[in-house]
Amino acid sequence: MLVQQFTSNENIIEVYIHDIKILFDDYKDPYIETFNLDQNNFLVMKNLKIARGGCLIMIKINSVASGFFTISRHNNTIGEFGDLFKSSTLLSREDFAKAMTIGLNAALTKLSLKGFYSYQNHNAIKLISKAGFNRKTFYERHLSLVIFNIIIKLPLRIIDRKIYFTISPLLQHLPIRFSLKLARTRLSKFFLQYVRNLQDIEAPKRTFILIGILNEFFDVTYPADSLMFFGDLETYNLKTGFEYSDNSA
Repeated sequence: MLVQQFTSNENIIEVYIHDIKILFDDYKDPYIETFNLDQNNFLVMKNLKIARGGCLIMIKINSVASGFFTISRHNNTIGEFGDLFKSSTLLSREDFAKAMTIGLNAALTKLSLKGFYSYQNHNAIKLISKAGFNRKTFYERHLSLVIFNIIIKLPLRIIDRKIYFTISPLLQHLPIRFSLKLARTRLSKFFLQYVRNLQDIEAPKRTFILIGILNEFFDVTYPADSLMFFGDLETYNLKTGFEYSDNSA
């Protein structure tokens, strides 16, 4: 459905909103290429996002699809913004940001949500800020080694995809614990598969993990990765750990 169109540098820019499944059905190849997915990982992402529900925002320049992003439901109040990419150099940063704002507001109405959050990397922060996102908090990622479901905290933290050696994770959180509420994901690092904490709303089950890496998000008060919000979210009570993000599939 066409939401709005505007003219920029003699180009006609149109903003469309569709069901999220259109991305995986009609734009599978550019999606796989942009996010470097194999067929199995593509299917995992497709199944997760269609199950969560949401919408695809597509931006066209002179009737040619040139930019995309998705909103997938987190709950009945908030959605997750993701899958941001463009497929044409004709789409300038300024026009992309303007079209994003139009699409985001249309998605708020269509999905009856209050706002969206985003885990965008630093390369996209300026762009999504132009579109109306604001930083609500900083977070960093802690890694733990999992062996026979024993979680061993590592002296590592990740900020902006860079790994730093530090003992603070060992001092601030339990260095060793045991859990059967873990799930495997499609991701891997150091040739080991990522695992995640199971959400409370997931069906109770016991999963045995021989070896893996647990990825956890923690809010911090100093500059780190940015958790960005769009919409009416002056206050929030939102669980935004790795296990709640689209990337945890």
